Amino acid sequence: MSGIVGIFNLDGAPVDRELLRRMTASMAFRGPDAQEIWSDGPIGFGHTMLRTTFEAEHEHQPMTLDGQVWITADCRVDGRSDLIRELAGHDHRVDSSAPDPELILHAYHIWGEDCLQHMIGDIAFAIWDGRRKKLFVGRDFLGIRPFYYFVTGSFLLFSSGIGPLLQHPGVRRRPNDGMIAEYLSGEVISTEDTVYEGILRLPPAHSLVCANNRIKKRRYWSPDRNREIKYGNDQQYADHFLSIFETAVGDRLRSRGVVGAHLSGGLDSSSVVGVAHSLLEGDGPSKSKLETYSLVYPEDKAADESTYIDDMVRKCNVRSFRVQPDRPDAVDYAADARRYCDFPGYPNGRMSDPLMRLAQRRGVRVLLTGFGGDEWLYGTRVRLGDLIKTRRWGQAFSQLRAYAASRGVFETGHILLRCGLFQLLPAALRRSLKEAAARWRDFTPLNKEFAKRIGFHRRADMYVNSGTNDARESTIRLTDWGSIVHGRELEERYASNFGIELRHPFHDRRLVEFAIALPAEQRHRDGVFKVILRQATRGLIPESIRSRHDKADFSAMFPTALRGYRPRLCGGLTAGAAVRVNSRIVRELYERVLRRFENGDERYSEEMWRLWMILGIDFWIAESLEGLAAEVPAPSVDKQYEYEAAYHPLSL
Repeated sequence: MSGIVGIFNLDGAPVDRELLRRMTASMAFRGPDAQEIWSDGPIGFGHTMLRTTFEAEHEHQPMTLDGQVWITADCRVDGRSDLIRELAGHDHRVDSSAPDPELILHAYHIWGEDCLQHMIGDIAFAIWDGRRKKLFVGRDFLGIRPFYYFVTGSFLLFSSGIGPLLQHPGVRRRPNDGMIAEYLSGEVISTEDTVYEGILRLPPAHSLVCANNRIKKRRYWSPDRNREIKYGNDQQYADHFLSIFETAVGDRLRSRGVVGAHLSGGLDSSSVVGVAHSLLEGDGPSKSKLETYSLVYPEDKAADESTYIDDMVRKCNVRSFRVQPDRPDAVDYAADARRYCDFPGYPNGRMSDPLMRLAQRRGVRVLLTGFGGDEWLYGTRVRLGDLIKTRRWGQAFSQLRAYAASRGVFETGHILLRCGLFQLLPAALRRSLKEAAARWRDFTPLNKEFAKRIGFHRRADMYVNSGTNDARESTIRLTDWGSIVHGRELEERYASNFGIELRHPFHDRRLVEFAIALPAEQRHRDGVFKVILRQATRGLIPESIRSRHDKADFSAMFPTALRGYRPRLCGGLTAGAAVRVNSRIVRELYERVLRRFENGDERYSEEMWRLWMILGIDFWIAESLEGLAAEVPAPSVDKQYEYEAAYHPLSL
């Protein structure tokens, strides 16, 4: 995790180096080890460095191999040995100690704009090709590393965050009402928009080229929908999965210091720790190379997983650090809104502050996570409809029983209706009901006049059209579904504030492609979820964890924290938020969530996220926008720019 920034003056004007320096300095928290800039006429790059690998010890960015092609990158290239061998096959001899951006440059010299198809890892970069006067940028296939940009007829800017872009005098803080409405409705849909008009995100698995007064954006990776993995028994599936999982974990152990691992006590994070410990044991005592960090909840038995953490620590004999979570208040959210000039995030991020601060104090720069295990291996709820339609009643009942054990009776009933019985209705009726439900959801609690004025129904239609009744397509959708991408971006941004790089073995491209091709029965069968992961980790993690079917419930802290925001949500919203929502509905929503929580009605968890999204937008407006929108003129556009290869109607 580092920070990148760039200016490309399309009118040929030389880059203002002082402006470039300010933009770079505003990302200092992302890269505490070094700050450097480079410019050549109309192009300029900036970089803030966080060194997390041995290869980065003497790395300097922006970087060039020949003085003509330059790169600034926030990247970790995985599968390095394979890539180096492939480069050597094209007469590019690369030393095994070469830093990751150098590998990207070599790949670009060989394959040009197709280089991203030959690389895996968490990557966001920009390359300036001086020979062709071309800017080429790319982002990894899941959008783990951020990439924001702004373009007019006279300049293109890019950065790892929104803040540096706002340093440019040509960028104004104009609200993007479409994206604001998504947050206020409780469902993030777009993978491109931001809360500012004109500031965009490059979608996951996309590249962009700017040259000759044209911008071309294209998808470079898509899941293979035709690939199917078929073996004769569970062990063969498990062996294949474990070989990929070990490679994914091993690539993420490449670190210049001690590797930390977030250990919750659940199956996913424990599997990562178990495999990491196994791999590190081959190089000597793993205790000195791996440390675990855990949140514990001694006063909340539904959330506390200390017993499982104890079992895992004893199994691997690793050093374990445990802290209790923080209870964030308004000061924290206001500070985040100012720091990032963006939506500030959620309580389940900020509650980890003590854990991240401790890891930071101990010099940890790499923290492994179990994020992604649910997405790729848990199995989709649509599968229930498949079982019901094919009259496999025993498997359907077992799956419902497993949902009830891990998610509660109310959510299980909701799953049965929406993903099970609903699939038995005629297709035309299903679509009509989905459209009606989406419009009700997306316009509540929005102010109806506001929603109508901005044409929000078009975004609601995108939400409806994204649905699928196919289990595999439901899994594929998770690669670039708006709310999922939003969550990944918040995870990375949160960790960047502590100088820590999160690494997610379950988000490895090789593992995701394998998981998509799996038969559904390897995800869940006879009421057991993550079948293949449980089989693969036999002997690597304690049986108490491998056989558990419940999950910790952290939701109680959310309504507890909401109590402190009653005055704000029940009549005290900023003017900018108040005119965009129905204040009466927001107040009723708040009272309903608290009432259900206090009465032990688990339905409170269904709506609490929407309240946090409204609150987050209110903080952003108060700290970054309120009073500004009406004072600034629109950015000047001195010539029409040509765009092509748009991804969807909300894109360029």
